[in-house]
Amino acid sequence: MYMSTMWYHSPRRGTSTIMGVLIMIGILFTAVIPMFLMMNQADVLLEQKKLTIKRVDDEKSNEQAEVWVYPTDVDSPESVTVLVKNTCGMPIHLIRAWFNETIFPLDTMVQPMSNVILPPFTVKAHVGNYYDICVSTERGNIYESKTGPLYYNIDGWVIESFGITVIIPFREDWMVNKHWSSNFEVTIWKVEGTDQVLVYPPTEIIRAISASERFLPLREAGQYRILVQVWVNQYTGHPAHWHTIWDKTDETSLISWPDGSSLITVPIVTPLSEHNHSC
Repeated sequence: MYMSTMWYHSPRRGTSTIMGVLIMIGILFTAVIPMFLMMNQADVLLEQKKLTIKRVDDEKSNEQAEVWVYPTDVDSPESVTVLVKNTCGMPIHLIRAWFNETIFPLDTMVQPMSNVILPPFTVKAHVGNYYDICVSTERGNIYESKTGPLYYNIDGWVIESFGITVIIPFREDWMVNKHWSSNFEVTIWKVEGTDQVLVYPPTEIIRAISASERFLPLREAGQYRILVQVWVNQYTGHPAHWHTIWDKTDETSLISWPDGSSLITVPIVTPLSEHNHSC
């Protein structure tokens, strides 16, 4: 008679293994994977931040504007006016202006390729003082006035001289044939809407042997009408009269200072083809 030995595996050992695996999977899902996802999200946020910084830097470098400063009234020390011209393809947000050490907060949008005239700034200038003006934007750019520092002396603000230079041509044979004399007249009006205010009544210019020119000073910028005439001597069938050779009210007769020229040049040098009509 013999005895046989039989072995049985305890079901608890298999259960422990399974539980261990489940615990490891739980640790993996509750700690490792969230940490991996967080690290991945941090990388995404970092890249987004880099793109945002690059975009902001690009916008700052591409932002372009011009600032023009001029007295609101040339005879008054009380205030100055600031014109801002947006010369780029995106809006510009103005946040402050500096007048020497004085800061004026702003909250003004300037649309692409457009101009904004800011409300006059109270300065109360003193004789002998310079006023350096600049404007800053939300993107961090600072633009100085293209007109440079303004200076106030005992006679008022020192600004650009305005005027019109009329250049009379030297005499040519065809002008003699047309009976042109050496007497020219210039008349100037300031255009104000639909009205024209006479600035210079007919002013005579006598042509010298060669070409001549005359500078006619003006008090202020703006749109002008310039009329230039020549005296035509009497000849067969035609009485003596003033003949118009220049009469314009367009961009050539606009003093657009401070964001443009303060002077107008009128070169009355025209070809014969423009004077084929009877004088």
